[in-house]
Amino acid sequence: MRGLLMLAFLTCAANSAPAQRVGDRIDATEGKLVAVHERSITVRNDQGTRTFRISADTKIWRGDFVDLHQLRPGDDLAVRFRVSDRSGEATAVDIDANLDRWDGNITKVSGDRVQFEFTDKDGNPHGMKATVVFWNRTAFLVDASRSDLRPGAYLSVTGLVESRDVMRAWQVIGFRPPPNARPSRYR
Repeated sequence: MRGLLMLAFLTCAANSAPAQRVGDRIDATEGKLVAVHERSITVRNDQGTRTFRISADTKIWRGDFVDLHQLRPGDDLAVRFRVSDRSGEATAVDIDANLDRWDGNITKVSGDRVQFEFTDKDGNPHGMKATVVFWNRTAFLVDASRSDLRPGAYLSVTGLVESRDVMRAWQVIGFRPPPNARPSRYR
């Protein structure tokens, strides 16, 4: 009888307690989006294909915070997800679509965009050129502004990759003026 009471108590407690996330683990992966469903996405990478549930708390960034249905098959995704210890189900916490970091030297400035040549980690150009488009929400996290952007300056940005050679800048995270340049506030 005592065992039945304990079993009944544990059953009631388990059914009345909210789902706990204490034991859940957070993990991350990257891959190509292969499908968007009503409340989930499917991502493929070298390890295989996995489906992630989307909750009301999932944050999705694709140039700005967006709705699930603004993701497109073929998008490059970085997914941070929670795996339920109880069910093994993976629920996306954060999704970044087509987010990248580009580093290079500015070769041309024209209105709301700059062209630059990519550089390696040592600052050496490797011949590939691209365009970075600035918009009203581009944040400069460095001591510089748009008026400081000129040929010869080094630029490091994160943003939405719109094509192989075009990025919409979300944040400027690195800047070095061209040699012998005076900051724009002294001109």
